[in-house]
Amino acid sequence: MKIALANNYYYVRGGSERVLFGDQEALEAAGHEVRPFAPKDERNNAASSAAFFPQVTDYGAAHGAGLLKAAIDLVYSPAVGQAFAKFLDDFRPDVVHCHNIYGRLTTAILDEAKHRRIPVVMTVHDLKLVCPAYLGLREGQPCQLCQDGGYWRCVRWKCHKQSRGASLVYAAESYFNRFAGKYGAVSRFLCPSRFMQQSLIDAGIVEERTAYHPNALPLGNYTPQFEPGDYVLYAGRLSAEKGILTLLAALE
Repeated sequence: MKIALANNYYYVRGGSERVLFGDQEALEAAGHEVRPFAPKDERNNAASSAAFFPQVTDYGAAHGAGLLKAAIDLVYSPAVGQAFAKFLDDFRPDVVHCHNIYGRLTTAILDEAKHRRIPVVMTVHDLKLVCPAYLGLREGQPCQLCQDGGYWRCVRWKCHKQSRGASLVYAAESYFNRFAGKYGAVSRFLCPSRFMQQSLIDAGIVEERTAYHPNALPLGNYTPQFEPGDYVLYAGRLSAEKGILTLLAALE
């Protein structure tokens, strides 16, 4: 099978890329042909399909008159869609597997896959489909207010980076994708946790379009320590949403 992997980054930037590269390795080991599609970046891993990678606007670095264009490109980028169309026509994959695409690749790539009747599956790495700010947090506490599609709350509470402007752009992106039905092109949403799966269902995505698909590790690369001790290892980014304070409280 020929599989296209689409993600905002093609280098290890975080946990989602660890999953992406793990998926690619496992698929290739099973005999599938896999090619990635991501924005241009000097940090990218080598890829045979790099010639098709598009240049995307960096919203965080934009200013002045360029800020409006950057915001529009963050919501939906026709230029990225055109680049993806050329990639699809050259590779002709049997399936497109999307990871994180919002904000850089955008749902423009879903339109191109749909136009060519190529099935799409998406690994859901966070709560972006139900929370414009993707974390599911409001003032540091768990929040599910936007599951009903009322994304204006993201602006009201300045949920993204405590910025009303940035929150407005992210809310606009969510409204656009919801009302235009952009994620309707996705046949299956692969959810790494039952909670995430249920969050999508509660937001109106039918259960048959979701699948519980936990992240995995190559167990042969690790040797467990079975002797008891008064310690625990946390491996991950030092970010509040990771629940580190809850972990420390539980240890006490």
